[in-house]
Amino acid sequence: MGLPSEGLVPIPVAVVPPAEYRTVQGQTVREDESELLVRLPGGRPLSLHKAFAATAAAATAVAAPLPGSVAAEVSRAQDAETVVLGHPSGTFPVRVRVTRAGDAWHVERATYSRTARRLMEGYAFVKAAVFAELGQSGGACTGTGPPSKSSTTLPSRNQLSGARCPHRV
Repeated sequence: MGLPSEGLVPIPVAVVPPAEYRTVQGQTVREDESELLVRLPGGRPLSLHKAFAATAAAATAVAAPLPGSVAAEVSRAQDAETVVLGHPSGTFPVRVRVTRAGDAWHVERATYSRTARRLMEGYAFVKAAVFAELGQSGGACTGTGPPSKSSTTLPSRNQLSGARCPHRV
């Protein structure tokens, strides 16, 4: 396709009028739950992505109410404050405000919310010498497992059975 091997490239977005569809998880999204349907190619090798990037969502939602844009031709979001994009993993609401002053369009708002998810959970094995250097003492660790969730103190040198003590992070 002639794409550069490094750096950023323009993000093409496919848009079609709203329709009922099934997400990649198998849930049904009704036609009236979105203003337009979107797909985003991405990755190398290039393929259709199962989700939708936030930057592409903001740009697409801003284009949806603009007369003459491809997105506006297929969208029913002509005067909407929130443009809901239907994508393979569900829907993506974007709050937009676009105004016109003379011949110029101004984007006053393009905002969205994302949900946070836990990225990792585990244990850190810290050498006793680290705590000794810090002069720490306390009663949180027995050397046999993680401290209780209510514990806020660091283990004493004597409680660091051997060279390590697991602490929940």
